[in-house]
Amino acid sequence: MRNASILFVAMNMLAGLAWAHGEEKLGPHGGYIKMPGAFHTELVLDAAHKVKVYLLDFDWKNPSVRDSSVVLTLHGRGRVRANCVKKEDHYGCEFSPNVDLGKKGALVLEAVREKQKGQSVRYELPLMLASGDKGHGQHH
Repeated sequence: MRNASILFVAMNMLAGLAWAHGEEKLGPHGGYIKMPGAFHTELVLDAAHKVKVYLLDFDWKNPSVRDSSVVLTLHGRGRVRANCVKKEDHYGCEFSPNVDLGKKGALVLEAVREKQKGQSVRYELPLMLASGDKGHGQHH
């Protein structure tokens, strides 16, 4: 019972750290970072209705699509799911051309990286960093 309590406290502490890890700096591909679990997701705006999703390791490196998947949903006036296609080192996700990702709303990303399922993460639209840092510093 004691081990379960220690595990519960540790998991709650790690979850709190995960939500804030890296959101104040741009990622290696110039995108916005979230940490849904033991890996990072990087979302890069590719066009008004397209994004690239990179599944990075803990150190923001080694993008992988092996044994991985992403589901990206736009939340706003209803919910619209993107068509996400696996590329060499990322997922290309595309909404219909009438979607404008520069407008207010949110993107919800569900990701699995190399068989590790992460929690859903929410990217508020329009995309911006969590603080005033413009990504010029080190990420750790």
